[in-house]
Amino acid sequence: MSKIMLAMSGWRAAPWGLGVAWTPRAVLRQVSSLPTYSFPTEVKVVEVGPRDGLQNEKINVPTEVKINLINMLSESGLKSVEATSFVSPKWVPQMADHVKVMQGIKKYPNVSYPVLTPNLTGFQTAVECGAKEVAIFGAASELFSKKNINCTIEESLQRFKAVTDAAKEANIPVRGYVSCVLGCPYEGKVSPSKVAEVAHKMFAMGCYEISLGDTIGVGTPGSMKDMLTAVLDVIPSKALAVHCHDTYGQALANILVALQMGIHVVDSSIAGLGGCPYAQGASGNVATEDVVYMLQGLGIHTGIDLKKLTEAGTYICKALGRRSNSKVAQATCKL
Repeated sequence: MSKIMLAMSGWRAAPWGLGVAWTPRAVLRQVSSLPTYSFPTEVKVVEVGPRDGLQNEKINVPTEVKINLINMLSESGLKSVEATSFVSPKWVPQMADHVKVMQGIKKYPNVSYPVLTPNLTGFQTAVECGAKEVAIFGAASELFSKKNINCTIEESLQRFKAVTDAAKEANIPVRGYVSCVLGCPYEGKVSPSKVAEVAHKMFAMGCYEISLGDTIGVGTPGSMKDMLTAVLDVIPSKALAVHCHDTYGQALANILVALQMGIHVVDSSIAGLGGCPYAQGASGNVATEDVVYMLQGLGIHTGIDLKKLTEAGTYICKALGRRSNSKVAQATCKL
């Protein structure tokens, strides 16, 4: 390339004679031509640690510890803390104390405490314990649905319909989860159109919000964009949330893409607790501390006190006898 052509293109010859280098002026010109994205001014963070984060712990977590954790999370400014799961103790023994947890926590004003209710029996018990919001849990993968809740996707939707009908009659909001939206441990890649189909059916049956879960944490910003593009064709952005796991270290990048595409609800777990028991090597949910740190850095309002949040993470990690998976917590500890 001649010097004239280099000058016209924005490149210049490298002084060491090894090719070309990019000038600062040309870099600025390229950056200014990149598309700009608008972020939401406010994001709701849904804390899933007390349920999704603890449900697969092998050692029994005392009820008092769960209650203290939920109260600390409420004090941090979180507006939604998923408290427990009303499932059979046979399948999830860690959540066998759901009644005691719901009766023991302090109900803070303007904080919701959704609970997982996979069937009508669980829903009825939850309501009797004072639950004001419930959640149902489906999947975009047939094999994962059979492994996780022992039924096909269509059968699971039929079960959920009984819950949403009862909830509608009781005027209780229902949140819907769709797992394996970016990959399945059994089927591999999951089609965005399949995710959109399942999400739309749950939305149509009455779920006010659909949380899209990268259950095994294999998603990338590219696959997140493709999936959300398909789902946004059938569900408005205001009715969607993302639920990212950090197995490959892509969670924050995936959340950033979701924010750019209009999503303003993000699920996360204190100290990065949790993980998928059906996927080898699948690490926990993205840490709430890290999500809030990123959102604050973007100037997005959350209403959350990061210091109090980190204290809650320290508390539960000490109770579990492990190190926090939160990068923010690790950095703060070093400082």
